[in-house]
Amino acid sequence: MADPVVRTYGKQRMALVAPDLLDLTLHGEFTRDEFAQIVAARSELTAGQPYLLFRIRLATFERISMAVSRTLAGTLDRRPQATVFLGASFRAQVVVNMIVRSANLFAPYRARVHFAASEEEAASWLEEARRALRAETGADGAHARD
Repeated sequence: MADPVVRTYGKQRMALVAPDLLDLTLHGEFTRDEFAQIVAARSELTAGQPYLLFRIRLATFERISMAVSRTLAGTLDRRPQATVFLGASFRAQVVVNMIVRSANLFAPYRARVHFAASEEEAASWLEEARRALRAETGADGAHARD
């Protein structure tokens, strides 16, 4: 397996773990500029991928700016996707659930979301989600990277 492609945007960190996992670590307040950079990188790094997998670490996440929350619907990726959250506080879980419910109103699929208590639980859930998404999209998992 190739080394992850790691990028930093302000206080936020994103890594592409080939072939199909975007690993985000959010710190402090998630700003509109950071969000825009991550959305652009998501499109670039996952071009040609028929589905998206995310692992989002929220242990040091504090809040999402209002500007970001207002622009989320406009950046909806129409590919099937699954996201596991690690270290989410109760407040973060509530916010995430509200965002996911809103996004599901506009998406052609139902986003899969899970809150994991450990890295092991997250990895297991992601592997199950990967199998389901591959079956759903007809992907063979052999997506090539440039």
